[in-house]
Amino acid sequence: MTSAHKLRNIGFIVDDEWLGTLMLAGLPEIYKPMIMAIESSGVKISADIIKTKLLQEVQSSDTTAFYSAKKKQFEKQINK
Repeated sequence: MTSAHKLRNIGFIVDDEWLGTLMLAGLPEIYKPMIMAIESSGVKISADIIKTKLLQEVQSSDTTAFYSAKKKQFEKQINK
């Protein structure tokens, strides 16, 4: 059972904006630029928006890491 469900069970209303804000607050420092971009974008914060942005960030990082690894492999082959 999630914390949101536990809070709802005791009568505390947990709306989507509150969940999104908690998600942002719990992110490590490395996500600070993304947090600032979301907060200044004017988009209403929600759990779904935050989840989507986090997935995009992870996919972008994976793509960059994959490209970097392939580039290093290629450079090693050329320098042999």
